[in-house]
Amino acid sequence: MRSVIECMSIAEIVDHYDTFIVDQWGVLHDGRSGFPDARQSLQYLKRRGKTVAVLTNSGKSGEDNLRRLGRYGFEADAFDLLLTSGDMAIEYINDRLPRRKIFLVDYTLDTVMRERLKCSSFVTRIDEADMILLSGWSDSMGWKTYEPIFATAALNGLPMLCSNADTIGFFEGKMEEGPGAIAARFSQMGGSVTLFGKPDRSFFEACLARLGKSDKRRSIVIGDSYATDICGAANAGIDSLLIAMGLHRDAFSAADVRTVVEQLSASFSGGAVYPNYIMAHLRTLSF
Repeated sequence: MRSVIECMSIAEIVDHYDTFIVDQWGVLHDGRSGFPDARQSLQYLKRRGKTVAVLTNSGKSGEDNLRRLGRYGFEADAFDLLLTSGDMAIEYINDRLPRRKIFLVDYTLDTVMRERLKCSSFVTRIDEADMILLSGWSDSMGWKTYEPIFATAALNGLPMLCSNADTIGFFEGKMEEGPGAIAARFSQMGGSVTLFGKPDRSFFEACLARLGKSDKRRSIVIGDSYATDICGAANAGIDSLLIAMGLHRDAFSAADVRTVVEQLSASFSGGAVYPNYIMAHLRTLSF
């Protein structure tokens, strides 16, 4: 295994980087409650004069996510930027696909997203739509309910934009199938899919550009998903720190760190990608 440094605290690497790009689910919260250690860590980074961004594969708007983080105890001044894959999808539709009739697939309504997509309209019948926007998914929505709708869309050549590429993630404290997995099923039906978010390098680069940062060597990605955060950081040429007790917590609870990292690297990158650091939780300890 390539040398991966195990850390107990974010303080161990704070002097190595100026910009910290932090994932949301599994790192800051579990979709049900916020992690106190993570809140303290963001505050610590800001006190040290660091630039902090939350970069998340959320199909909803940044405004919607900001409200969610507020409910979990995170103050807006704890980070300099919150950028979602949903934001990127909204900008893409407004810039390239205005005045479309959108069939929205989500478990809840993001009013800000609807307002920002003001040049488009939303329809409730798939035969009236020009495209599908898949921005959220929960197991309670039921694949059997949507399967015939997606089959009709694929048959009629309706494209799908998936504004959250995660295939699995946290939903209300539980691990569930993500929108990316549903988009993959639609693709298997013959449908055309455009994905937004991690691990695409452009998402990381858009984050740095909006922060006004150009030195990737002084930046680090902190995330719990090997496929999206760790491989995505590698795609963008940025160092990474893997949070073990997030998405892959069951694997790390069952075997030693070295074994699990080797398995994850083999599964998601053919053994080509490793994080620079690994930490159980995002936390700051006093030494």
